[in-house]
Formats: sequence, structure tokens, C-alpha cells
Amino acid sequence: MSSIKSTSIYISGTTKTNVSVEVLDSKNKVIAKGTSDSKVKYKIKMKKQKKNSYLKLKVKDSVGN
Repeated sequence: MSSIKSTSIYISGTTKTNVSVEVLDSKNKVIAKGTSDSKVKYKIKMKKQKKNSYLKLKVKDSVGN
């Protein structure tokens, strides 16, 4: 996962090919979601976050793993 700043509107990184990626806040609420591409990269647009916000990624493949 890329570094997140209070001015960031995207979160990006790498994972397996064609998997679902969800961005969750400190209350485990999904605040953004996307899918990785064939080159194992994802870039997901999200709202700007407050300084020191806690974010978590949830990644699922096509069979739910």
C-alpha cells in the first residue's frame, strides 16, 4: 500500500491479479473499493482522510479468499 497523506485522494499498491480491494476505516466501514489489474496493481479513488486516520485493506479473490 502506498503512503497516505491528508491530501491523498488515491490509494495504490500491488496484490494478486484481478482481486477485489476494499478500503475500510477504523469502524470497518468500506470507504472505497476497486479491483487489481492484470499487472497486479490497484489504484482506488477515495475521499481525503484526516491526519492520523486508521485505514485497513481487505482483499478477496474470486472464490472469497
